[in-house]
Amino acid sequence: MSRRTIGVLIPVPDGFYYGDILWGISREALMLDLDVLVVSTATFDSFGLRISYDARVGWDLVDAWIIVAQAVSEAYARELAGTGKPLVTIADHAGLSDSAYVVKCDNRGASEALTRHLIEMGHRRIAFAGSLANADFRERFQGCKDAMEKAGIGMGAGNVYDVQSGDAAARLMLEEGLPYTAVFAASDLVASALVQQLTEAGVRVPEDVAVVGFDDSGIAKTCKPSLTTARQPIIELGRCALRRTMDILEGRSGRVGTTVLPVGVVIRESSGGKASDDLSENDQTLSWKNIPGEELEQLIESHRRLSLRLIDTRDMSWLRYTNQHWGIVGLWEGEPGASDLILDSAYSVNGTGVPETGCRWMAERFPPMPPLKRRADDPEFVLVQLIQSETRNWGLLVTAGPVNERFIRGHDTRQLPSLLGAMIDHRKLLAELEQREAGYAALAERLGIVSRTTHDGVFELKLPSCRIEWITGIKSLPGVRQEEWPTDGQAFLNLVHPEDVPRVKVLWEAAVKHRLPLHIEFRLKRGDEYIWVSAAGEIVTDAGGNAVRFLGAITDIHLRKMAERALLASEERYRAFFRNTPVMLLSLDEQFVITDANPCWLEAMGYEREEVIGASCLSFLTPESEEKWRAHWSNGKAETGIADMELQWVTRGGQTIDGLVNGRRYGEPGQARIYLSVRDITERKRAERQIHFLAYHDPLTGLPNRRMFYERLEQAIGEAKAGGTRVAVMMIDLDHFKVINDSLGHDMGDALLRLVAGQLADMVGGAGLVARIGGDEFTIMLTGGEAGEAAGRLAERIVDKLRQPFTVAGHDLFATASVGISRYPEDGVDIGELVKKADTAMYRAKQQGRNRMETYSGTMEEVVRERLAIGSRLRLSLDSMAGFYLLYQPQLDLKSGRLIGAEALIRWTLPDIGSVPPGMFIPLAEEFGMIAPIGEWVLREACRQLKAWSDRFAGGWHLSVNLSVKQLQQPGFVAGVDRIVAESGVDPGRLCFEITETAALLNLESCAQILNELRARGIRIALDDFGTGYSSLLLLKSLPLSIVKIDRSFTHDLLASSATASIVSGIIAMSKGLGMSVIAEGIETEEQLEALGRLGCEGYQGYYESRPLPPDLFERQYLADDPPEDA
Repeated sequence: MSRRTIGVLIPVPDGFYYGDILWGISREALMLDLDVLVVSTATFDSFGLRISYDARVGWDLVDAWIIVAQAVSEAYARELAGTGKPLVTIADHAGLSDSAYVVKCDNRGASEALTRHLIEMGHRRIAFAGSLANADFRERFQGCKDAMEKAGIGMGAGNVYDVQSGDAAARLMLEEGLPYTAVFAASDLVASALVQQLTEAGVRVPEDVAVVGFDDSGIAKTCKPSLTTARQPIIELGRCALRRTMDILEGRSGRVGTTVLPVGVVIRESSGGKASDDLSENDQTLSWKNIPGEELEQLIESHRRLSLRLIDTRDMSWLRYTNQHWGIVGLWEGEPGASDLILDSAYSVNGTGVPETGCRWMAERFPPMPPLKRRADDPEFVLVQLIQSETRNWGLLVTAGPVNERFIRGHDTRQLPSLLGAMIDHRKLLAELEQREAGYAALAERLGIVSRTTHDGVFELKLPSCRIEWITGIKSLPGVRQEEWPTDGQAFLNLVHPEDVPRVKVLWEAAVKHRLPLHIEFRLKRGDEYIWVSAAGEIVTDAGGNAVRFLGAITDIHLRKMAERALLASEERYRAFFRNTPVMLLSLDEQFVITDANPCWLEAMGYEREEVIGASCLSFLTPESEEKWRAHWSNGKAETGIADMELQWVTRGGQTIDGLVNGRRYGEPGQARIYLSVRDITERKRAERQIHFLAYHDPLTGLPNRRMFYERLEQAIGEAKAGGTRVAVMMIDLDHFKVINDSLGHDMGDALLRLVAGQLADMVGGAGLVARIGGDEFTIMLTGGEAGEAAGRLAERIVDKLRQPFTVAGHDLFATASVGISRYPEDGVDIGELVKKADTAMYRAKQQGRNRMETYSGTMEEVVRERLAIGSRLRLSLDSMAGFYLLYQPQLDLKSGRLIGAEALIRWTLPDIGSVPPGMFIPLAEEFGMIAPIGEWVLREACRQLKAWSDRFAGGWHLSVNLSVKQLQQPGFVAGVDRIVAESGVDPGRLCFEITETAALLNLESCAQILNELRARGIRIALDDFGTGYSSLLLLKSLPLSIVKIDRSFTHDLLASSATASIVSGIIAMSKGLGMSVIAEGIETEEQLEALGRLGCEGYQGYYESRPLPPDLFERQYLADDPPEDA
């Protein structure tokens, strides 16, 4: 049974990535006893690598195909799939989304891991840089986005620099004032360019901006600083692709599927983390240094010998100087890629397996496969490459040889097709040159005819003797007989004007050396004077390319030159232009004295013409510009003049004009003039100064931006260190600002940010620096011996001030703030530490309920790690909701004691740590974006249980479910409620949704609309924790409430405070007046219950009656007709 043949379509067969993939394929093919046909589909031109492969080479020879990356177009891939042969792609291919098996690296997972690393390093403002047109880059972007969303960090369009290069991303970041502290670059190439540009702009990596890349290419290790990146198992990609191909061929796998290989993360300097990869010991890049010295010498000698074989394209014996032992060349008979191939030449080192030349081959049956050796050290395969020159696609070069390091690293492979293309081009060129040589005799005859009719001097100069033969017409030039004219090059050169001799020599030598046409104008002696002549001609070469003679002509152009001088000296035409042009113009002599100034310049400067003629133009320049002018002309640049020099001119009134000056010197030395044009660029310079301002300020609020803040903070730390004083850094983040942007639009959000910025600037005044560093984040820096204490007091003032509503376009907007403080030197001694720890303290404030301030302490880091661990466990539990269950706390009528409702409360238990408090995991679920699926599960489970009880027991009571603000913001929330109610079959009139004041106030209009829709379905609405906010009365008026629940803080102080009792009494009376029921929460004693009864409260719940109960116990105690005695 013959061996199977596997075809591989790959852009290039060598180098990093592609070479390593082939290395893996070759090793696996050796183990599986397979033949491999590799087709290199890319060519190289002046624009770099280009893929336009459309030939059906080998279609009838192979059993299955492996396509590496985007080696072929979508149309080609679909056509190949139509043959019915199995296809395996390494990386996704757009043309084969549903007809190929995909083997790829875990781009998304590795990207998520890299982003998690940045988050663990304290970064919350993370950008992505890379072109989303690239399929791999899109996967890496998705992984980055996944990690950010899991950590509760938004990833919007503003976080993405959708650009081709790191240079472009860096420019955008710098223009925006560095809005991000970290960047995920889609590749090491993008990352290294980004690092270089940021470093050149004075941005420190990773101190100011952390950067991670992807691929772990050689540049990741040589970049300064070295790049944190992802290392792909490239060799294993090749091996795995071949194994999957054989699985399909032998029926062990379906034709469509995906295998994803894990990708490792390598931590280095650019992210600021602890390095996990030692560059010196782990650098496994294959390169010239890995080739033994003796083999390297042989390789260099083989290239030299190969280059000497460029004459005969049909003699392929040069192949023995490579590591390939067999080869053929097939040239297209007609249109490249669409015609048959003619076997042009063939060679085998041992003389066997050589097909007959001159035969025609169909592309689908090409190439004839040679016998391949099976060697464990260097397995062999057949390689097909396009023979592409500057002129056309000639055909295909097919070679067979071992796949070793010398092959994979491109030392013998990639140059062969280009060399062969040059050889064929050379062969064609020689044929053309022979035709041209035959036509030179006729050319000489035609030149004679032209010379006799135009009176030009036609000549032939023999090379290398430089003997001159004058053909005709020469006597009209020197005024002497032809036989008296010089007959050698040196004698002719003696007649050339001495000033022109150097230029004539340079142009002549260049024409001879580079075979260029010659055209030159110079002065030639005639009697006692010199006349201007023009010489033109071409070098003639022999069949070997050697210059043998020069054919040319000399023309008298003296009258033309004189006319040009007369034209230049035409004073009247010059003055007309000079006077009427709208551009400022000056005429100077060689000492820079003004000889003329046009009206435009005079009007701008405020002078009369008579006042400036004879004055030095330098007297109208500022001292700095005068020095710049003198430096330019003293450097020997008089011949080139001035190009785009910016000079400042001083007007009569003392004002300054910024001018862009261009000029040139005309005329002979001693009589030359300098003509200047001056373009007014004053407005442009003013705009540049404005751009500089914007580089250090936030365009929305006018506050300093991140760049200025970091520079000032670095300066303050240095001064504090020298003077022994202190610095405080405050990080301020607006709570729930995203809700305002999403619900009311970015214009409203921007208006609110401007108002907040004004409030902060007013409160800080001259005592510190306020900056906006991005989004809804502000920073404040205070200095001085009591900076830490002052920061605490200021933070309390800020929190209190921002509790008050802002009125924007008729809307009352609430922008409470979470504030974190760090101090120098207690919490850190550099910018990175202080900012990071202030950020940590700010997030701690958010965790504690927002609308507060926190000062950094060492325990916060442990709390953050614990929260992240719980958050991770929470995410893992979401799929199955393992460990989650509901308890039910009864709500009773205060007078009769009958059941009027129950509240469903979620609980979560982990096998290793037991019960997790709701106060810990519910805020985490909201922060990390998991509250929506949890809330949906709670509602579904509560409806299921309520339906089960409704079928077995009497009604007359409702079941309450708590709603999160995140659920209310979720698109389609009401439709989701409808679906769950319908699926469970529960009566919506027995459901009650509880919402807190905070959730309602975040977007009162939207919240009211949603609750009205729910109320219209019969679902009751309860306002939970009533009385704890500052807009409770507004909510009673604005929301469709059925029940008001008095917060436990009031019931706890009811007996101890008469003021509290008065407040509770007012709440009860007001609620009843509005037709709402009242339930008091947190009842723990009989005395509290009696006091509420005296105040007219209707319902209650709390530990006095019962703790939250599991369903079976709740059923026995409150629903069964005959509950047990011990209930």
